[in-house]
Amino acid sequence: MSTQQNDQFDVVGSMKQNLELAKLVDNLLETKTKEQEAKQARIEAEEKIAALVETAEEGQKTFSVGDLKLTVKRSLLYSADFDGIRSALNKQGLVDGNRYHIPINSKTTHTLDVAGYRWYRDNAPAAWRAMAEHVSVKPAKTSVTVKGKQ
Repeated sequence: MSTQQNDQFDVVGSMKQNLELAKLVDNLLETKTKEQEAKQARIEAEEKIAALVETAEEGQKTFSVGDLKLTVKRSLLYSADFDGIRSALNKQGLVDGNRYHIPINSKTTHTLDVAGYRWYRDNAPAAWRAMAEHVSVKPAKTSVTVKGKQ
């Protein structure tokens, strides 16, 4: 297989190979466009289904639609300013020794320990209010699953 330099692209080999390559590239680009359109159509269908199905803010509901099983699941995404949480709890004297554990999972990156954060909401409202100023909560993508009955 020889390679020659051209102003616009490298010639891979014979004219037949180049025509085949051009057809494959065209097919790839057309398929990618169809894939994007299909993805957008799928997302729109999921959003319409989710709008018709009521669930808790965080929860799921499963029911039958004909011979299919449909599950709609909603969840929330949490993000937090950890330095702000530490500062807020320190200012209120709520972090003294082992009195309260700051709800942070330590990994390469910091993430909020959602179970711990909820514990504060339910068991230590003053600490939770101090932290809440530094935590944002937004809906996660709603999941829609359709399966055939088994």
